[in-house]
Amino acid sequence: MFSKIYDAFSKNKNETDSDVWWLPLDPETPLESSLLGGKGAGLIQLMRAGFNVPAGVVLTTQFLHDFYFLEEPAIRRQIDAAIKSRDRPDLLWAVRCSTVDETCDQPAGPDRMETFLNVPAADLFDCVKQCWAAVYADREQIYRLDRKPGSRPFLAVILQQMATVQCAGILYTRHPDRPDRDGILIKGVSGLNEKLKSGSCPQPDCLELDRNGQRLAAEAGGRKSCLDRVGDEALARLACDLEQALGVPQVADWVFDGRTLWVIESRPSAA
Repeated sequence: MFSKIYDAFSKNKNETDSDVWWLPLDPETPLESSLLGGKGAGLIQLMRAGFNVPAGVVLTTQFLHDFYFLEEPAIRRQIDAAIKSRDRPDLLWAVRCSTVDETCDQPAGPDRMETFLNVPAADLFDCVKQCWAAVYADREQIYRLDRKPGSRPFLAVILQQMATVQCAGILYTRHPDRPDRDGILIKGVSGLNEKLKSGSCPQPDCLELDRNGQRLAAEAGGRKSCLDRVGDEALARLACDLEQALGVPQVADWVFDGRTLWVIESRPSAA
């Protein structure tokens, strides 16, 4: 299976003899966290379980390892090749870091590295370069890589198509503050959930549901909750399906485009 993905999506061998530089976000892509990072491997795990995940590719840890030996035009060509089959003039991209030491089994926490949203294809190279630069911002990390010159750097970069977002938020399959109640907690905002994660939205819409989608509590940050656009049943079903598929309580980032409920990331809850 890996050879099929490798042959279809590997880089141009005329530029270097190194390993694969990018892989598609596809259920058939092997769960190689050493290439994809924990977040990239987690997205493929979600796709295999049947969840809606925005299309994209992962620029592998090997690409970061090899970019020192390449000229800028060669790097740009590989990024263009990675997105070629998916790109169109009006499409915008999300660029996210995916570290190898951030496994899909870790409890949820804030992103430690760069995230760029609504990026046109022409600007992807600059965003990827900033992600790569973040690897060497930590002197301890530089030391670790210097001590193991043959080791692969720990960072992959995810390029995902941006959805047209009506509502976005965070879903806890088990209420983090009320373990005594078998409740699902959802927080949402109109537009992108980065303002929710950054704390720039002090009063998000909140909803607590039971496993059947019945409301236990609700609070609207404005005159009307954006969560009403998604629907209680759909949110409860997503929570139950995530926990059943992944085996433990989850915290998931999601977006809703008016028709489809997309999962951006899901990780075990710290609670």
